[in-house]
Amino acid sequence: MRRRQANPITKYFKSFLQAFDRRPWAVNEQIKIIQDFLDFIYVKMHECEVWKYSSEQEFDNAKEGMEKLVMNRLYHATFTPSTTDDKERDEILQQKISIFRWIRETHLDITETEHNESFMTFAESELLKINNYKAPRDKLICILNCCKVIFGLMKHVDDGEGGADKFLPLLIYVVIRANPPRLVSNVQYISRFRNPDHLQAEAGYYLTNLMGAISFIETMEAKSLSITQEEFDRNIERTMQELKQERPNVTQDKQKINYENAVHPSHSSQGAPSLIDPAKAANFIEKGSSFAQKTMQKPLNFVGKIIQGLGEGGQDQDEAQRQQYYHEQQQYQQQQQHYQQQQQQQQQQQQQHPSHIDTAMPSLPPRPPLPQGPDPRQIFDDNLKTIITMFPNVEPDVCFMILQANENDVDRSVDTLLEISDSSGPSPPANTTTTPETEQQSEPQSQPQQQQQQQEQQQQQQQQQQQQEEENHAVDTTTIPTAKKDTSTDD
Repeated sequence: MRRRQANPITKYFKSFLQAFDRRPWAVNEQIKIIQDFLDFIYVKMHECEVWKYSSEQEFDNAKEGMEKLVMNRLYHATFTPSTTDDKERDEILQQKISIFRWIRETHLDITETEHNESFMTFAESELLKINNYKAPRDKLICILNCCKVIFGLMKHVDDGEGGADKFLPLLIYVVIRANPPRLVSNVQYISRFRNPDHLQAEAGYYLTNLMGAISFIETMEAKSLSITQEEFDRNIERTMQELKQERPNVTQDKQKINYENAVHPSHSSQGAPSLIDPAKAANFIEKGSSFAQKTMQKPLNFVGKIIQGLGEGGQDQDEAQRQQYYHEQQQYQQQQQHYQQQQQQQQQQQQQHPSHIDTAMPSLPPRPPLPQGPDPRQIFDDNLKTIITMFPNVEPDVCFMILQANENDVDRSVDTLLEISDSSGPSPPANTTTTPETEQQSEPQSQPQQQQQQQEQQQQQQQQQQQQEEENHAVDTTTIPTAKKDTSTDD
């Protein structure tokens, strides 16, 4: 895009952004407009000299980059658009997951093993990364990596037997444990704006199963779990009491918690649209996800704002810190402007009265400290502990070396350790999708290695030349003839 030959593409892109921001669009209009523009710009890119002679793989990468560029610029208007109820559905889902936080593996018929905790924690971390990115492709990769870790647990525990019948309960349990914010909005955003050609096969199957997990949680009741109705009601009531104590500052004018909707979701509102299209999902469900099929056949019954007042807790601590930092930045800018004004006034006084030069300069106000990031050593130690916990049969020194060789990349280290443990036990699929964070770290390192080899060769040549010069110098000093002293005397 920075090349001169790509100027027409840049003009098309900027013109499209300006036209899109002129007025708000309905969701269906957004989908059609963006997809039509991408189809149009792909044709123009193929005619452009920059990509005209590119290979198929290179042009596919260019198309991915264009989709990412467009969606990053339009993220403010396309993610949770104001014409939808995505935000409300996010809040309801997150609150209901909070109510069901007492659920354990036994309630979902999940086999309990010593590896569950480590793999579950790793899968949670991958799923929680979904809000760190704006492009639909990057968000989808987070879902894929989460599902890859779950399949790794299945391979590690029972040799992968059971297929989707065991996969979907594990995914449901990971979602309940993680309780990621804006999960419905992320799934809707991916399904709306991700290239349909890339929502097939594996990616579409995982996305459909995540939709099935969300629908299962939204319609979950005692009959959905391995639990009695009495124990189910008792856990719900206890959790609601805990939530009331955790959030005591709820305003009194809010609607009270509807206990009946929490225990019996079928009593809630029936007007919410379904998150999953059963016709589209059937192609993926037929691949073996009978558990997901059972979930998909149920109507989507959202809880009718069962705990609307619970979302009015205190402000998030991280958000408060960011606002404090921005406030300090504003103060710093104001102080800097005041400093510049003082400096200009002093310069004017010096020009008017050159004999009275004030050598004392006003001091620049100290810049507010930047928020300190996490210690890289602490991150490495935490990642090492995670890997050692996940692979207790592997020596800690081996885990340390593998993590260090992979530049503290947990995803690649887990893949390597799973391949190593393949000789003694089952292993997950080796082609784990890398996250957008690691794509920049996976570039080939052939050029740095060649430069290092050239430097080593030059150093060896210099050492050989120095040794040869020293030898020549030694030979010269030993072969210089000494003048004989004339001992004869004249008569």
